[in-house]
Amino acid sequence: MPKNTKTVLIVEDNVDLAEMFAQWLADTYAVQVAHTGAEAVEQFDEAVDVILLDRKLPNFDAAELTDELRRSVVRNDYETDCLIALITSLSPDENVLDVPHDAYFEKPVREEELVELLEYLLYEDDVGMVALKNGVVLKRDEGGLSADDEEPT
Repeated sequence: MPKNTKTVLIVEDNVDLAEMFAQWLADTYAVQVAHTGAEAVEQFDEAVDVILLDRKLPNFDAAELTDELRRSVVRNDYETDCLIALITSLSPDENVLDVPHDAYFEKPVREEELVELLEYLLYEDDVGMVALKNGVVLKRDEGGLSADDEEPT
């Protein structure tokens, strides 16, 4: 049983990696797992606090998926400030600017790094940038998905 009521949606097409992340987090968070963009859209609702998102998924890239999730927020009139952490084997490039995100981590990610990432995202109130070993947490006033975002065209 999770220690708190925060919900993490893991969106990762590598089934073994997604299940490993879920095992690492299951004692602390309510965890949902999606292996495709379509599954992520289906599982996403206002209860999701953080999305751990692989940047490259079959049939969806992260930008397309976040656009679809933002449309879902608007369409369903959700009250959400869901945060997004990109966890990927791709090095950052200019395309990452097309994806709203609050953290960027390069794989491989160790258990303690993933736990630390979520603690910073969920429980640190400071706005700013925190460098962690494999990535960066961008604590901004905007980012992620929120009900205040405009619906993408």
